[in-house]
Amino acid sequence: MLENELKFILNNERAVNVLRYIAAVCRPDPEFPHGVINTIYYDSARLSHLAEKANSDFLKTKFRVRWYGHPDDESYPPAEYFLEVKSRIGSKRTKRRCNIERSDYHIAEFALEDPFVCKVPHLFKQQGIILDDHLLPVIMIRYERYRFIEPLSGARISLDQDITVPKFNRRVLPQGREVTLRTAVVEVKGESTTLPTSLRWLTNFGLRKAAFSKYLSCVEKSAGVEVRL
Repeated sequence: MLENELKFILNNERAVNVLRYIAAVCRPDPEFPHGVINTIYYDSARLSHLAEKANSDFLKTKFRVRWYGHPDDESYPPAEYFLEVKSRIGSKRTKRRCNIERSDYHIAEFALEDPFVCKVPHLFKQQGIILDDHLLPVIMIRYERYRFIEPLSGARISLDQDITVPKFNRRVLPQGREVTLRTAVVEVKGESTTLPTSLRWLTNFGLRKAAFSKYLSCVEKSAGVEVRL
């Protein structure tokens, strides 16, 4: 199923005020209102999927492994991991997801260069997902997410703040380093192609629409280069 996904960026220092405003006009997500998200992005050795974003291709695909942490304790072990393939066609997106039991894999415990983490792409193939290239782990991204439902439109709203890079694959990004972005992100998912009316006042906090990619931004910040592939 295709849905619109809109992204708006702001200075991370203003995220606390934006969060207060969203919480005042929206309902907390009934299932997952708050948590820490950890994601490892996989790509080809020539970073072809990163290039799709850097070059603003109309069709884009991301391969990643994701797990969720406890907001107050990052040592809290994940119960399971999720394989995700996310595709975008213009502003519309589709996502395929399946879970991996933690009893079989302990991905969070390894460096990204470890052969164990490098073997994860074969699990995509087991799910019938066709891989054009041999995929390697590139970078791990962590951030805190708050989720809401906008009551009038039914749109799903999320605020991602404190976006950090705690790990990177030194064989893929030899100049990489651990970093924190200065950018926070508001995402709106649903049928509309505009920001819900109740949230338009957020532009007073510097919120602006942008084709923002955590993967691209974190690779550029970590490696200290602008990606043009």
